[in-house]
Amino acid sequence: MAGTINSVKALINGQEYTLTLNSSTGKYEAQGIAPSGSSFNLEGGYYPIEVTATYVTGTTSVVNDKTEGVVGEGCRMCVREKVKPTAIINYPTQGQYITTELQKIEFTVLDNTSQESGFSGINIDSIVVNITGGSLNEPVVIRGSKSLEVTPIEGGYECILVPSEPIPDGVYTVSLDVSDNDGNAAVTAVVTATIDTAPPELSVISPAEGLNTSNNVITVAGNTSDVTSAPVKVSVNINGEDKGTIPVNDDGSFSKDFMLTFSGNQVIVITTTDSAGKASSVTRNIYFSADVPTIKSVIITPNPVDGGTTFTITVEVE
Repeated sequence: MAGTINSVKALINGQEYTLTLNSSTGKYEAQGIAPSGSSFNLEGGYYPIEVTATYVTGTTSVVNDKTEGVVGEGCRMCVREKVKPTAIINYPTQGQYITTELQKIEFTVLDNTSQESGFSGINIDSIVVNITGGSLNEPVVIRGSKSLEVTPIEGGYECILVPSEPIPDGVYTVSLDVSDNDGNAAVTAVVTATIDTAPPELSVISPAEGLNTSNNVITVAGNTSDVTSAPVKVSVNINGEDKGTIPVNDDGSFSKDFMLTFSGNQVIVITTTDSAGKASSVTRNIYFSADVPTIKSVIITPNPVDGGTTFTITVEVE
């Protein structure tokens, strides 16, 4: 009978609670503060509770999590943490240009960034990597750990994802989602990167290869384009000397005059470079001389010459 009870106590995670009788229900109750740490990693996944009831006569009854049936099940307190895990994409980085095929995605998932203990740990099978953009007809979605190279670290995992097929050139968004074992979802990690394995196109209209000119001002002109990593820049090198860049118009055309500083053979290298660092070059070999030829002598043989007969004219020039 309830009246014969002297005390009811509960021991939870080292804390003892004294329960009091609720006259309206006839049951003993107490309020407490749940442990701060998750119970997920504890034996059985719960905090064990021990309840001791004592009669006024001094006899006691004790139950705990090992007690059979519903009483034992009631002595098992499951505690969930509420701190979100952390998802970090290490490669590619935000805004990165990748000049080879995308061979891997590297990321870290952690559940201890703001907790020294009591975290439930990363649910590795909750990982979702999503790749969108570029020329993909539909997103590439990788779920769980089966497609990953996983290395356990303190509080989580280092992961490497190797796409099953090459990702073509284009601008892509990579997102990463993960949850911990208590169901807390990390803030989605997102990076946008560009895959560009092809150099920009370059067409040089002027000067023409093999040009001979007496004009010491030469026009360098042409067209350039890059589908993936625009804008591009065009630079000019004349006879091994950097002459700087040429502004490129919206339609990819460019034109600029340069002065030649000496007579003779000239080597002009025009280079276009895209934002990924890929470059294409065209070389033009021309000849420039502003010298005027000197006529040193003119001799007509014979002179005088009979009408209607053959003569020879000899000119010495340097």
